[in-house]
Amino acid sequence: MARNLRRSLRSDDLCGRVGGEEFAALIADCTPERLAVLTRRIHDAINGECFELDDRQSECLTVSVSIGATLSRGAPDDLKTMLARADRAMYTAKQAGRDQTHIE
Repeated sequence: MARNLRRSLRSDDLCGRVGGEEFAALIADCTPERLAVLTRRIHDAINGECFELDDRQSECLTVSVSIGATLSRGAPDDLKTMLARADRAMYTAKQAGRDQTHIE
């Protein structure tokens, strides 16, 4: 999965774990259109994986992802403000059901 997920991001994009099961990505020069493509690729990369539960490969765990995203609105946006907006958007996506994206 990590390889598929990395293909969704460009080499100069940053992605990291921010806590628990939450990750954040900082995408430079991102347009609304690019964001829509990127979130779809992330959903596809995660949904296309089977996580084996045992050595016999007889059981498979599938996962979904809730994505909250935001674009910079210019000054005075800073990282803290944008992460808070993306976090709110993620909870909106979770409330809408599994495997959703919400852009705020």
